[in-house]
Amino acid sequence: MGEPARVEFRVPKDCFGVASFLAAILVSNIGRNAYFVGMAWAVLSRTGSVAAVSWLLLTSSAAVFLSSSLLGLVADSTDKRRLSFGLDLLRAAIVTVTGILEIAGARPWILFTSIALYSMADRGYLITMQSMIPDLVSRDRTIGANSLFYLMMQSGNFFGALLVAILLDHMAHGAVLLANAGAFAISASMLALFRYPPDARISGLGSSISGWKEIFPALRIAPSRLLGLIILYCVASAVSILINVLLSGYVSKELGGDVILFGRIESAWAIGAIVACFGLVFRTGVVLTRAGPARVLLLMGLALTALHVVQMPLMSGLTFLILGGLYNICRVSIDALVQQSVDKASIGRVKGALETIAAGFGFVVYVSIGLAAKLTSTSIILATYGLVTVSVACVAMSAPVVRRKIGRRLRQGTSR
Repeated sequence: MGEPARVEFRVPKDCFGVASFLAAILVSNIGRNAYFVGMAWAVLSRTGSVAAVSWLLLTSSAAVFLSSSLLGLVADSTDKRRLSFGLDLLRAAIVTVTGILEIAGARPWILFTSIALYSMADRGYLITMQSMIPDLVSRDRTIGANSLFYLMMQSGNFFGALLVAILLDHMAHGAVLLANAGAFAISASMLALFRYPPDARISGLGSSISGWKEIFPALRIAPSRLLGLIILYCVASAVSILINVLLSGYVSKELGGDVILFGRIESAWAIGAIVACFGLVFRTGVVLTRAGPARVLLLMGLALTALHVVQMPLMSGLTFLILGGLYNICRVSIDALVQQSVDKASIGRVKGALETIAAGFGFVVYVSIGLAAKLTSTSIILATYGLVTVSVACVAMSAPVVRRKIGRRLRQGTSR
């Protein structure tokens, strides 16, 4: 029942290529997290307003919402390795230009423009890289493979948080962005070494696009199963949004900390996620079979609520450590279930549609944070969303039981 699960790639002879694939994710996420953390801290430093950080990340969410579905379609209709390579170079260019303009004393709207352009390229990269996984592993190994993917992502987040905290303490924001651009150039060079299986380079759309309805296969493929996963995915993704928006204000205003404490707590989240990924890779069956995304989401909600009760640096750090682990377990299990529910030719479009719906929900969350931040503290906002998360998780856990009871009553009524 609980035997350790090993991930067997389709290209075992090209171990160096697979290592390049994983290393590209790691290095890319060092730059990715450093970019978002640095941008959030730059806006907070300029305005002193958590609401301003919310509007900055709302811009990012809007860009993701508008582009994800189309990017998923592109991922299904082109060579994924080349597309990821190009998007890495595009991110490097955007971050470099932003850094130069920031050093030159550009106006704040430059930051908003930068994060919009960057977010579209970044989402395309993540969708494309993750849609390669079903082409590299068998269907029954998707949980382990997604765990490795998230392990590299969260390891990158950890090192990125540490790096940006150190750099921001010694360098100007523009100089930090210029240094950060190097991560994407290194990631692109690693992708150049990765050999994507020739028979999987184009999943099945070919060069023609049969209408815009292809963008939303998630609304037509296994709708009853995907509907519950979509709701859980949206609620879980919003937890990350809350952390991105509110963590800087929570640390500075409620914990009385500085940028170093901010980096440490951000790193605690990443460490928790890394530990969870190791557990998923080596004990996949035990962890996910006994838990499931709804139960993990319930624990996440309770942890968010605890942040309002416990406001000490050490205890808050431990809470974020637990939250990071729970968040990753929830995301990995949902991603694996989605990949197991649809065919490989539609993975990019399904993932794109899923990200679009989640971004739309995230848009509502950003607006709500922006309004609530003017009226109450960050810990109350976190605790309130924690209660919402607990409620959704309880409904999701009780739904199968309710369906079975209704089914039994319907069968009994028919037999009479």
